[in-house]
Amino acid sequence: MLDTSAASRLQNLWNDEVAAGMSESGRLLYRSNLLGSDKRITNFGGGNTSAR
Repeated sequence: MLDTSAASRLQNLWNDEVAAGMSESGRLLYRSNLLGSDKRITNFGGGNTSAR
């Protein structure tokens, strides 16, 4: 069964004030780092972000 409790949800770490001064590529890197900081949703050993 799918756990939909508040404890299982990802915390919103995005900060509009921090992101406002960034370029588009900087915001993508910022987002990637925020997502990568939660070990529940990252791949061990890398491979979480791809840029082409």
